[in-house]
Amino acid sequence: MEDDLLMSFLSVTGETDPESAQHYLEAANFDLQTAVELFFSNQHQPSSISSATTTKTTSDEIRSPIPQQASRLYDSFQHHHDYQGFGSSNYNYPPYMQNFNSYNQRGQNQQFQTASRLTNSSDEFSEMFRKPQIVFKGTFDEAKQTAEMEGKWLIVEIQKDDVFDCHRMNRDTWGNELVQAVLTPFFILWQADEGTNQATFFKGRYQVFSYPYVCIIDPRTGENVKTWAGKFIDAPTMVDSLQNFVDSHSLLDHLPSPSPSTLHAPNPFENVQLPVSSQNIHNIPINSEAMDDEDEQLRAAIQASIEEATKMNTLADDDVQIIEKPTPQTTTPNVITQQPTSQTTVEPADKKVNLSDYLTEQGDTTKIQIRFPDGKREVVKILKSAPLAAIYALCRQKLEGSPISSFVVTYLDKTQKQKNVDNTLDKSLSDEGLLGVALSVVQE
Repeated sequence: MEDDLLMSFLSVTGETDPESAQHYLEAANFDLQTAVELFFSNQHQPSSISSATTTKTTSDEIRSPIPQQASRLYDSFQHHHDYQGFGSSNYNYPPYMQNFNSYNQRGQNQQFQTASRLTNSSDEFSEMFRKPQIVFKGTFDEAKQTAEMEGKWLIVEIQKDDVFDCHRMNRDTWGNELVQAVLTPFFILWQADEGTNQATFFKGRYQVFSYPYVCIIDPRTGENVKTWAGKFIDAPTMVDSLQNFVDSHSLLDHLPSPSPSTLHAPNPFENVQLPVSSQNIHNIPINSEAMDDEDEQLRAAIQASIEEATKMNTLADDDVQIIEKPTPQTTTPNVITQQPTSQTTVEPADKKVNLSDYLTEQGDTTKIQIRFPDGKREVVKILKSAPLAAIYALCRQKLEGSPISSFVVTYLDKTQKQKNVDNTLDKSLSDEGLLGVALSVVQE
């Protein structure tokens, strides 16, 4: 390689001394173009120098002439080409130098493409495994205080950059739509990376022994209630775990005890005037004496009925009347019991639903999880515009052949209260906000 550069330098510059050529190449770090430019920049016109020296010896008062500069350089290596502007972008290199420059250009292009490809790969990796949007932005104490104020559990995850399962948790678990739907109403997710101040602060309070480290913290007491460590948790497993946790734990279990002032506070409902209709119904004060009088009156009425029936039994056989013994009845003032006059069988709304119209992979869909009475769970993809009756139709289809004939579909709202899903065609999943939720089938 160095010998080829040396021969090219000698042929281009016309230099006959290999040692001098080697010196120029070493000074230019074996860059042929730079070495050639360095060589030509150090050349001088001998005749001018000689003339100037002679003139100085003749007369010191006459300054040396300006060195003459030529516009064309060294015809010996131009090969009938115009080399004006050597080193510029318009410079016409000879064929052997063009090949060398093409080789250098290809190397630079390859380096640029490699660097660009590595940068793009790094950007794609960061985008694919980025932290989800539901992660709480703030310190551990801020997340704990927010969870306590909102009545939610605090999920903490400590990640380590060189553990790939930590990145998988971001992409496949926390980024899952169904996991986010189950997590958002009941939990706050907070993450910290190993080596950061927040991770060190958390490890000073809790024992972190492997990664990814995930735990559920009670925001009221700071107690570590549940822990997963050292393994990847896929989305279905996380959904089941969170649902089971919500079913078996509640932040309302330990309410604060009432203060003494609350215990002895006056009843706000005392001395309240009832409406006129209510006063008419309850116009008799309820006390023990009134209750005794009513019992005596009831017993007297029963005794009179029995005596009357006994007298009627003494009548002749042709004039016999059978009087049934009256049964004592308690009456409620102004309470009217209405008997249904007629009952019409109403077909459930879910039987009017064509389920195949809503279970599709195309369109604006959402994923919901349904838990059946036998403990099995199933995730289905359904249109957001599907009526609520479609959920009942789907559950009825799945329960065919089972002894369960009557059931209701329930879900947990943001206050952790169980609510029923209406079996109706008038409301859709989107209207009721049942997107990406977990439903339960309860036998009636």
